[in-house]
Amino acid sequence: MVEATETGESDVPATRILLVKIVPDEGRTTVEIGQFDGACTVVAPAAPAILAATCWWAGESARVEVVRTGDVLIARRVDEAAPGDGELARVDLPERAIVEPILPGGSR
Repeated sequence: MVEATETGESDVPATRILLVKIVPDEGRTTVEIGQFDGACTVVAPAAPAILAATCWWAGESARVEVVRTGDVLIARRVDEAAPGDGELARVDLPERAIVEPILPGGSR
């Protein structure tokens, strides 16, 4: 999920990227992946990613991808400006969970 945030002191618009895990009979867990300058849009992921978003502001961009490794979802920043290994967040899944990404607007 991408969500616009209020501008800070610099007046640069920002967008938060959130990952919402929904487990039947357990409810929802929301994990903030990060806040990025400009507008972010959910885009088609490139394998092995299952979700991806691109953010852009004033000629600078950021790309975030979510991959599954075993029973963990790992969100990484994968553009050239990514720090270190780019890992932003990890989300544990129930053992052998079936993951069905739901995109904005409810599409899969």
